[in-house]
Amino acid sequence: MGKNKDLSNEKIAQVEILLKENLSMRQIGQRVGISHMSVKNIKDKLETGQPTSSRIGHCGRKRSTTTANDRYLLRSVKKMVRPTASELKREWESTGVAVSVSTVKRRLSELGCKNRAVRKVPLLTQAMKRKRLDFARKHANWTVDDWKKVLNHLERVQPDLGITDDEKDCVKIAALLHDVGHGPFSHIYEQAVNEEYPSENFHHEDMSKKILKRILEKV
Repeated sequence: MGKNKDLSNEKIAQVEILLKENLSMRQIGQRVGISHMSVKNIKDKLETGQPTSSRIGHCGRKRSTTTANDRYLLRSVKKMVRPTASELKREWESTGVAVSVSTVKRRLSELGCKNRAVRKVPLLTQAMKRKRLDFARKHANWTVDDWKKVLNHLERVQPDLGITDDEKDCVKIAALLHDVGHGPFSHIYEQAVNEEYPSENFHHEDMSKKILKRILEKV
């Protein structure tokens, strides 16, 4: 049974109507779902002309975060790369704010941030792996400008991928460096070495890896 100070205006109005039907306070309380003492308090206030409701403004549990906390959450969303609600919860808690994942989701909604569920994809099959390998071989000699066009196309037709600047840089670096293992006259050199020394099985991609590994060891 609720206390009088917790009663909604709707319940108080129901009590007022039932009091006019000459029902007992216990009967009214059972119908409305409150104690008979709450009914008595309302009846006394009506008879003395006092206000029946003490509610002022918004009632309910106190908000667990401040405006400053919410601004920090928004900055975290912009700073982190595709963060989950759980990750944002941990980030928020590191500042001393104790909240649930549900609270994080509500605040994000209030701040106008859209949430997306991570799409689950199946593991690559052998057929899918072969297609990817064929694609890689077919486009092994593409230039940086060629891959820039691919990135621009993906950003335009699939913005939901959320390609980051770091990912763009990785593609450009890979495009720049994948051919550093070429010898003089490019593929002609590779063909000549394999004809002269078949056991070497020379590939410029392998040489690119060795060159980069040597450079990184000296850095």
